[in-house]
Amino acid sequence: MDQIKLDCISKQYHGKQIFKQFSYVFEKGKTYLLLGPSGKGKTTLIRMILKLEALDEGEIAYIEPIKTAVVFQNPAFCDDLSVWINLKMVCKNPQQIQKISQLVKKMGLNIDLHQKIQTCSGGERQRIAIVRALLVESDLLIFDEALKQLDQKTKDQVMDVIQKECQDKTILWVTHDENEHRYFQDPINIVL
Repeated sequence: MDQIKLDCISKQYHGKQIFKQFSYVFEKGKTYLLLGPSGKGKTTLIRMILKLEALDEGEIAYIEPIKTAVVFQNPAFCDDLSVWINLKMVCKNPQQIQKISQLVKKMGLNIDLHQKIQTCSGGERQRIAIVRALLVESDLLIFDEALKQLDQKTKDQVMDVIQKECQDKTILWVTHDENEHRYFQDPINIVL
């Protein structure tokens, strides 16, 4: 079943054509790897899908209402608040709140949940952002270079959690690292 339809979208930056009459249909429940070197429009594409950036031409249609969770390259937090509060604010029910400690531990985060998030390292913040996205009740998860600050052992650990938590959801996985293909079963590659 179709979930998101890109219809002849075009986008330019400073006279440079990023997309020209690009069309694509993302199907529900599938995993898509948006691959390509830096500057090819991977992040721009997801920003347009999220309606954070305007199209020059074309249309993006959502076949049904979609609940979306996103891990941005540089995740934003309420830095003066604790890790716990930053995670709890996306939870809508007690079951989600109960999952916080469990997911933090599975991600290999050895932190005090009551410490201010500004005291966390870049890699810790990246994993906290992933936990936050997994706590959101969503149909679509978008990960933009989500593993970039992690060593290989931590990447493997994090991906194990993501695979278990994201079954039957649509995933848009943005990366320039073709080796991340191995973390998914039969992903659909979109090379930009």
